[in-house]
Amino acid sequence: FPNRKIDILVPEAELAEHSPTALLAAQDEQVVAKLKDICPSAAGAYEQGVRDLAGAARSSYRGPATDMREALRETLHALAPDDEVKRQSWYKPVNGSDKPTMAQRARYALEAARKGEQVTGAAVRSVEVSEELFTGFLRDVYGRSNVSTHTDAGKAEAEKMHALIRVVLADLLGL
Repeated sequence: FPNRKIDILVPEAELAEHSPTALLAAQDEQVVAKLKDICPSAAGAYEQGVRDLAGAARSSYRGPATDMREALRETLHALAPDDEVKRQSWYKPVNGSDKPTMAQRARYALEAARKGEQVTGAAVRSVEVSEELFTGFLRDVYGRSNVSTHTDAGKAEAEKMHALIRVVLADLLGL
């Protein structure tokens, strides 16, 4: 068979079902569905941002970038209310603010999602390290989304923000 050309082993319709675009759409649908239960306004912002990115050419991509950033912010506020975060033994105000940081909210949300799991020994440190990495990643993603919101960085950057925020939301939502 080395000289024989095999064009398609799987029907094109099946390939389309498993294309990266279809997969991303399915992941976005999961995020939106879960957000509708937790924070409908975040679901609406996220869904609108996805639709705007997929739509016809735009002269600016600030709108989708802002929608994505706000979906992330609203989700963190819904999963980690101020009073709940402030009750944690590890909570400390930062830079004189009386509000929890995004990283503190993310830590609370991740810990709440893991509540009830048996985590002992080395697994405890593993969870701590993963939370530290995730909250650092979250700060970077949110900072990057601020730039995309305040300056029109273009479609490519808006699409990168979408991908990064989808990863963060999927983790926070347990998807």
